[in-house]
Amino acid sequence: FNADGSVQTNELGPTTNLNFGSAVPGTTFDPEVLRGWFKRGYNWETNLSVQHELLPRVGVTALYYRRTTGNQRANDNLRIDASRYDGPFCVTGPSDARLPGGGAQQICGLFDLNPSARGLVQNYNTFAANLGTGEGRKQLVQGYEININARLPRGAFLSGGFNFQDVYDNSCDFVDNPEVRFCETNTSYRPDWKLNGSYNLPLDVQISGTYQGLAGPQLTAGWNAPGALITPALGRPLSAGANTTKPIALIEPGTEFLPMRHLFDLRFSKLFNVQRYRFQVMADLYNAFNNNSITGVNTTFGAAWQNPTSIVSPRQFPLSAQFRF
Repeated sequence: FNADGSVQTNELGPTTNLNFGSAVPGTTFDPEVLRGWFKRGYNWETNLSVQHELLPRVGVTALYYRRTTGNQRANDNLRIDASRYDGPFCVTGPSDARLPGGGAQQICGLFDLNPSARGLVQNYNTFAANLGTGEGRKQLVQGYEININARLPRGAFLSGGFNFQDVYDNSCDFVDNPEVRFCETNTSYRPDWKLNGSYNLPLDVQISGTYQGLAGPQLTAGWNAPGALITPALGRPLSAGANTTKPIALIEPGTEFLPMRHLFDLRFSKLFNVQRYRFQVMADLYNAFNNNSITGVNTTFGAAWQNPTSIVSPRQFPLSAQFRF
């Protein structure tokens, strides 16, 4: 600390909060968000479904669902507004055949906080609808489901269907930073397929299985643009320091996805009846074909970009038993 009790920021480098190490609170709260009726965050969900028997013992269900949210909060830095940012400026993105258009494209609409405003923090937590034009944050999830259930001869059963879901998010209205690239995202309708069924064989043997076709996870690319590339376009080094980087998204969210995952599970069971006792032996085969679909990848653009970070669980063969008396 300095003699006056302030932090020696020259030893720490540029700070994002000049209140660090002081008694000044980083965030104050709008009284309206702390008390009163109908002030908590909420969501409204609406479901509309129709069921119909297509054939004897065969029914279909159609469902539409919609969920919206309200009373979202946001932190408004009262010491920062759009005039505190320098820009807009453009940089040329990296070249890579896996990027949209092969990369090497102009990325515009970028801003950087003016050095004179760096570290100025006086956050005011309030409803997002109190900021900007008053539209607040818009979040909407809606989708469609179709499911069929069939009870077939010999105790057989078949059920399945699909779900298409769309997720929309818009946070463009209440941010202080005028850099609003990709502040509005939409995943479009992503499909999931599911099917399960069972069939009784002679000698009290039952075979059952499930199939899942799951939409692949979203693919993004976060590029840490080096300060040396930013300086000529901005006309000065980044306010965080000449040797720092600026995070830039290279792929618009909701536009690129990994391939769909196809998973199969099987079960074989045998039932033994001895007077009033029932004994059942079950053998399961999870991920029967040992599918190794990718469930997560490295999203930081660079040498390891798109390297898998997680895959579906490998094939498993558990045994179990059930005794009823």
